[in-house]
Amino acid sequence: NARSENASVSADGRYVVFESFADNLVAGDTNGVLDVFRKDMLTGAIDLVSKSAFGVPGSANSYMASVSANGRYVAFVSQATNLVAGDTNGTTDVFVKDLTTGALVVASSSGDGVLGDQASLFPVISDNGRYVAFASNAGNLADGDGNGATDVFRKDVFSGDLILVSHNDAGAAGNASSYLPAISPDGSKITFTSDAVNLSTVDSLLARDIF
Repeated sequence: NARSENASVSADGRYVVFESFADNLVAGDTNGVLDVFRKDMLTGAIDLVSKSAFGVPGSANSYMASVSANGRYVAFVSQATNLVAGDTNGTTDVFVKDLTTGALVVASSSGDGVLGDQASLFPVISDNGRYVAFASNAGNLADGDGNGATDVFRKDVFSGDLILVSHNDAGAAGNASSYLPAISPDGSKITFTSDAVNLSTVDSLLARDIF
């Protein structure tokens, strides 16, 4: 009964995740905000993705969903503060939902579990759901991130490790914003767009590039 958009589909086409303002897709959707859903095209079943491990729907908008190859894991962005305990950073976070167990974790956090101090967006998830790449304005996620610009990171959801992706061979972060990541099936390769000119020695043009 309201608009739905921004779909992502699993490798075999069985599962589709999307965001919707509709409140008649699942029972008990009374939060009145943008939610993320997963549709099983084989059985017709639909699940609310943007909810806590205890089944509580998000208290604010959730969107930008990306689904793993088998449809089990979904990464998404949310402004909600009630999805995990201790979410007091007051900004947009990236989450990963396990639709089999119901578990929900924050991807936009440091290796020590500290939540990003600024907004994180554009998540993409690897085929097995282990790795999530995303862009973030946060400056507290990785050591050496003092550029004051948007950077691309990769989170290992299973181990909790997080690395800064948008840096040069010497380890220096890009000197301008990097964003819009894409991730290989195994999570070992990440492409991204950047305005930085210090990421490659051959980048002498003041123009946006893909790395």
